[in-house]
Amino acid sequence: MYTELNPKFRTKAGKLTRYSFACGYIEQKEIDNETRGVISLEPNGYHVKGFKNGIHFWEIFVKVSDARKFLNSQVKGE
Repeated sequence: MYTELNPKFRTKAGKLTRYSFACGYIEQKEIDNETRGVISLEPNGYHVKGFKNGIHFWEIFVKVSDARKFLNSQVKGE
């Protein structure tokens, strides 16, 4: 069931804030069963995990903006 998050959990663009990641929320992108990924905050940075065409990927970033760029490039096939 989807419930509307408190405004401090989302930016004006609708993306999760750093605060929401610190609270344990994850950001997820999915194109189909073969292409999907998530961003989560771990103690050493933002982890981007997922798979594309049966190949798994896992990268770590200091900035959430870099993590989002990487995830978008993986799911879009760039």
